[in-house]
Amino acid sequence: MKSTIQAQQNKHRLDIQLNKNVLQPGDSLIVKVDYKDSSGRIINQSLATLELIIENEQGLRTQLRWPMINGQASGALYLPDSLARGKYTLLAGLQQRFFEVRGKIQDAKNIGSIQAMLLTKTGDWADQEVPVSQNGTFSINNWLFEDNALMAFSDAGNTKRPLNIRISTLLDSTYKPLAVAGKVFYLGKPSSAMRLSLDQPVKAPEASFAGQGIELQAVVVTGTTKSPAQQFDEEYVSGLFQSGNERLISIMDDPHALGFSDIFTFCRVELQVCK
Repeated sequence: MKSTIQAQQNKHRLDIQLNKNVLQPGDSLIVKVDYKDSSGRIINQSLATLELIIENEQGLRTQLRWPMINGQASGALYLPDSLARGKYTLLAGLQQRFFEVRGKIQDAKNIGSIQAMLLTKTGDWADQEVPVSQNGTFSINNWLFEDNALMAFSDAGNTKRPLNIRISTLLDSTYKPLAVAGKVFYLGKPSSAMRLSLDQPVKAPEASFAGQGIELQAVVVTGTTKSPAQQFDEEYVSGLFQSGNERLISIMDDPHALGFSDIFTFCRVELQVCK
């Protein structure tokens, strides 16, 4: 079963396929979306974002974002028993990029690259080495995340060097979709007339995906060097026990750690040194 609609400004289109359009509570709705040209061939859009909107008959909406890789995106949506019975409309809009970070390092001297890390609110993280041009500018255009995330930067060649970074970029909520599409499905037992209407084309207005034009103002991020002990205190120690009177043992930062056969031997030696 397929349903497509072509965006007016673009000859390319989204093709939505569902495993079925009549489901029961407890079922999983499998959604597959392809980005195709006018001849029906899948377009390799590299890294992009598919925004999904699921709306019930009362107008209540749920929004999801899936990564679209090489012109294709797919996933399964579990429909719990608590979900109200009735007709649901699934709208899809394609965004060229999910989030792009553009920045500039002030007074960048001999900095060929920086280490960038992204930490999402769910605890997932990703890091990569980002090249820096001679004038200090850099760009990251392949980070995918949902809702919000924490970005951290450090000098790849000298982790102790403080960085003065200015970031100016657009929020991902402002974009005009490359293509839109719609499809309906029913949860429960539809009437005969309703079942026939499920195969009808669905109008997917681009306005459903349009942002409010909010732009993230330029932010100056000034890095300060912190010792490993200070970083450990902030992340793992409560205020009562935070103190500079401590010794931090780190296998990753100890160049002699590779000389030990196992972690138990390493810890035993380190504890003897501490005594």
